[in-house]
Amino acid sequence: MKSSLRDTFEVLSEQDIISRDVHPDVTDNLAARIKLRPYQIEALGRWFHYMDNYRGRSSNPNLLFYMANREVQRGCVIVILWNQLIRVVKSLSSSK
Repeated sequence: MKSSLRDTFEVLSEQDIISRDVHPDVTDNLAARIKLRPYQIEALGRWFHYMDNYRGRSSNPNLLFYMANREVQRGCVIVILWNQLIRVVKSLSSSK
């Protein structure tokens, strides 16, 4: 029986393979009064693990995860877009 991506990430999370350290680019873009909730930290850890470390990642991932706070969503989008920009710039510079 093939496991789902969610099942795979549940196991990775239980084994502490997924980091729960939130990148400073995310927290620095939040208002000082905003504190990430445990499920938000888990969602961010899973997202970054998927994007940066997961070998089974599709070449064009389209993932949706729930974040209750709009400021957290904005901070995440900033980091995600920044990481994608860095990847594009690296690929362009390596092709020269």
